[in-house]
Amino acid sequence: GKRRHTTALVHVNQSVGRGSTSVDLNAIPANAIERIEILRDGAAAQYGSDAIAGVINIVLKSTAQSSVSGTYGQVRSQPDGGPAYKDGTIKQLDANFGRVIGADGFFHIAGEIRDRERTNRARVDISTQCLPATTECANVPAGTDRFDSDYLQSWQGDPETQDFILFLNGEIPMAESRLYAFGGYSARDGTAPGFFRRSLDDRTVRAVYPNGFLPLIGSEIVDASGALGVKGSWMDWSWDLGGVYGGNSFAFAVNNSVNTSLGTASPTSFEAGTLRFKQGSLNFDVSRSVAGTMIGTINVAAGAEVRRENYQIDRGDPASFQVGNQTILDGPNAGRPAAPFAQVFPGFRPEDEADASRTNYGTYVELEATPFAPLLISIAGRAEHYSDFDDWTTDGKIASRLELGPGVALRGAVQTGYRAPSLAQSHFSSVATNFVTVGGVSTPFEIRTFAVGSPGGALLGAEPLKPEQSRSVSLGLTMRPFETFSISTDYYRIAIEDRIVLSGNFLGPAVETLLASNGIAGVNGARYFTNAIDTRTEGIDVVLNYGLDLRTAGLLRFTGGYNRNSTVVTNVDPTPPQLAAVASALFDRVQRNLIQRGQPQDNVSLTLNHQVRNFVTNIHASRFGEITIFMPATDGSGDQTFSKKWVTDLSFGYRFFDMLQLTLGGNNILDVYPDTILTANQTRGIYLYAGASPFGFNGRYYYVRAAFDIAGFGSPFNRSEKVAARARTVRPAAER
Repeated sequence: GKRRHTTALVHVNQSVGRGSTSVDLNAIPANAIERIEILRDGAAAQYGSDAIAGVINIVLKSTAQSSVSGTYGQVRSQPDGGPAYKDGTIKQLDANFGRVIGADGFFHIAGEIRDRERTNRARVDISTQCLPATTECANVPAGTDRFDSDYLQSWQGDPETQDFILFLNGEIPMAESRLYAFGGYSARDGTAPGFFRRSLDDRTVRAVYPNGFLPLIGSEIVDASGALGVKGSWMDWSWDLGGVYGGNSFAFAVNNSVNTSLGTASPTSFEAGTLRFKQGSLNFDVSRSVAGTMIGTINVAAGAEVRRENYQIDRGDPASFQVGNQTILDGPNAGRPAAPFAQVFPGFRPEDEADASRTNYGTYVELEATPFAPLLISIAGRAEHYSDFDDWTTDGKIASRLELGPGVALRGAVQTGYRAPSLAQSHFSSVATNFVTVGGVSTPFEIRTFAVGSPGGALLGAEPLKPEQSRSVSLGLTMRPFETFSISTDYYRIAIEDRIVLSGNFLGPAVETLLASNGIAGVNGARYFTNAIDTRTEGIDVVLNYGLDLRTAGLLRFTGGYNRNSTVVTNVDPTPPQLAAVASALFDRVQRNLIQRGQPQDNVSLTLNHQVRNFVTNIHASRFGEITIFMPATDGSGDQTFSKKWVTDLSFGYRFFDMLQLTLGGNNILDVYPDTILTANQTRGIYLYAGASPFGFNGRYYYVRAAFDIAGFGSPFNRSEKVAARARTVRPAAER
């Protein structure tokens, strides 16, 4: 029920979600969650910014349940024509403890410890690795198998991570009210790869790495939050006064690397800097029902919010961003300027540092009435002001639900909404090494992301960001033809103006010269955040549930889902005059395609669950639709569409002694992989799979899980009967 803070990290890589900041759901352990509620209507008129398409509400556990579980899993996969992989081992321990306080208070704490090893699907680079007449460097022997791990230089797959997560939730009843609190802490360390630098590459200091090197990005992520509030009732009004404070920090380290421009004096490990985001909010909400009006009973809800946000960038150590004086030491290009910065992730510079804050004020009111029995009408409005914008934003929503008959209901909504730019989008600044295919060759570029208010941003035509504006309509039909079957269908259409995106990369000698002549040296290209596009998204969701009580043969439950949606870029702003003569489009065809075709336009999800006495079988199948990747070549010669794929999961569980449950399962049990990348797009044949695959490219994963219920599972017969009873009273999505 409280707004969750986002991460400090802003996503700048070339994949779905580019340019966004997000909420890190991994900071909440799964065993702390009772259920997740999804409001599929836009809700900016009630909740403010970020609720254009709806709201996800995570309800924490509040029961006296206590349990401990452990999971061990590993990838066991063999794609067609490839080797057998045995990697990606996961070891995880979960525990949660709940107790009743007083008559109806509670305390619940949950934790999770996880260790995940890397996966790697890269192939051996059999191209020439060494300069001629180099005795310290060894080329890959002729005829070497591309999958021979003894010669594997690169890493493409999941990172290594170690996680510790803790979360608590509690309420204490008082005389006329209830005191509540919840919050958590998580710490995660990770290691992820960059691109391998061959010995013959001029970005390698051969005296330090005679055989080349694979630079690694280390991350230390800390996430913490706490909420405290009190709620009660007064003269028929229910009220809730509460606040929440949370933050996220993301510290970068670069290991097994080098700053080539420092030569042999360069460190091989660097502290590259830290991103930080903090958010505190205070809410006061009231609600009541007013009976006996001309239009029946009216439910009234209103509230106010004040929120304070802060975003910081701390610089890295000097060697991580330094432009040294050392030239290339040897080889055919000896004496030429050497590449600056720590390889794979240059540190944040002094000019990147930021410490920006803003305050937000908002208030809303919502009225809900039933003029006559089958019809429900809801009207909501919200006014909001951000201290970094001049104007107040106002948005409204009208929604209704009509009972057409027993078990049949029609619902719809029309609304406006907005999304304020995050502080990270306005103030993020960094340099990153991007590999761009030029003339069929994967070529490294040092790309600088300029903050919109920086001198470099102004030089390139960046303007202060403004809020996105949206208009949306939705229409849904839900039916329950009989007690154990329900189906719901929802249509939505969302138009967004001034959508905030990260521009394409402005590359080329002319851009590099423009930057260098204005005192910005050492970079080959630039980009920045901008309100560059308008989009329109249309889609349909279908969800059905069916439960069948087989009596002595147990209970069978089926859930199916289908989604089809399409996002179209309806307008792109022209390239600023400052760049018109030296750069490509502000938002080029590659970036446009990422939004329009970078994720599946249709998905199918099917789940079958069977429980008989102590034995549970669960089968889940997902079909991921096509995606298309565009390459920089304007003639489309490198573009590729990846075909639809079915991925199937299967698990078997058995309950022993009413307290111990053992589960054996597998994800992607048919070992399905995405299509391989076109040969022309593979970097020297090293990488077979695209990171854009919506289901990854690890292959089959097996696991075993043991769960011990400290309070006991209760009678298996009674448990089965309770599940069967739930199946007999399946409710449609609208009623839920």
